[in-house]
Amino acid sequence: MGCGYGRANAEPTASRRFYKLAGQAFWQKITGSAEFYLDLARLMRDDPDGHKPNFRAAWDRAVNRFVREFSNRFCDNAGNILWEKLVEFNSGTERTR
Repeated sequence: MGCGYGRANAEPTASRRFYKLAGQAFWQKITGSAEFYLDLARLMRDDPDGHKPNFRAAWDRAVNRFVREFSNRFCDNAGNILWEKLVEFNSGTERTR
């Protein structure tokens, strides 16, 4: 069993017949590189910024859709958040959609 982060590294046991690998040990096992987990972190930090200009318009449209949906569902006509409605949606046992 593998996990991309963490430190849950364990040998098979009587009750679990598989290895558990996480974080650096997991990425090294599947790639052969002891530094791959750091390479991933660097890519997630640096690479997206280079693509941001290409996707800015799509990002702005998505934000607008989310704001519109939130406002329609959880705000009154004056723009005030209807907190009870939001908490009921998020935490109630039955979701009203």
